[in-house]
Amino acid sequence: MQKCKFGNSDLEVSAIGVGCVGLSFGYGSAVDKQESISHGTMGDAPKRISSDYTAYVAEDGVSRFVFTFEAIGTQWEIETYKPLTRRLQQCILNRIQQFDATYSRFCPDSLVYRVAAASDGGCFDFPDDSVALFDLYEQLHTATAGAVDPLVGRDLELLGYDQTYSLTPASDLVRAEAHDQRRATWSKDIIRDGTSLITRRPLVIDVGAAGKGYLVDIVSEILGEAGFTQFVIDSSGDLRHSGESSIQVGLEHPFAPIW
Repeated sequence: MQKCKFGNSDLEVSAIGVGCVGLSFGYGSAVDKQESISHGTMGDAPKRISSDYTAYVAEDGVSRFVFTFEAIGTQWEIETYKPLTRRLQQCILNRIQQFDATYSRFCPDSLVYRVAAASDGGCFDFPDDSVALFDLYEQLHTATAGAVDPLVGRDLELLGYDQTYSLTPASDLVRAEAHDQRRATWSKDIIRDGTSLITRRPLVIDVGAAGKGYLVDIVSEILGEAGFTQFVIDSSGDLRHSGESSIQVGLEHPFAPIW
């Protein structure tokens, strides 16, 4: 098994086994912006997610099966001890696309995008999975006195993390106009009734702080319901491990990068 050392330490980990080391390390060069757009997070919702499925024999002599694909603008790797059927693979991809079609602020036909485009606001019905996600955000919003807020989306747009991912901050004029308006907050601008959100003006929701990890949990539930008890899900650093075996996870030292 190919291994690598982290920083100046003697710690060695699998070069392909786990994430937490950045997209470019485990999967080759960083994803090109236009390529990312083609996969749906920064453009139209994808019609089909390209994927790959391989198998290998680990050092313990047990076969592993690895399902890799790109979705929500990042690389995924699901490693299992028994094969994933083609049907289960497609079920996972479809579920991820459903999530993206609801919560992506980059897809022009997503529900979150429609919330941002509603000039006079409105009532928007989210799927059942929004209950746990919005409950978590409301708890964090309260616990941090508003520092964690899913309505941070407009601030991110002004910094250049907009629909086209321009990475170009807004002009002084645009930022001044935004500053003159009261900053939107979840507690003041959102009326929530279960899975429904009521708004009175355009609001840019961004669930990036918890959304990808939550989606990893959803995929984990799909595997569990299909009878899988041993697996590792790696969504470019958002990890979920299930099973009795242990795994070694490497964290890059911030002052001793390996590249």
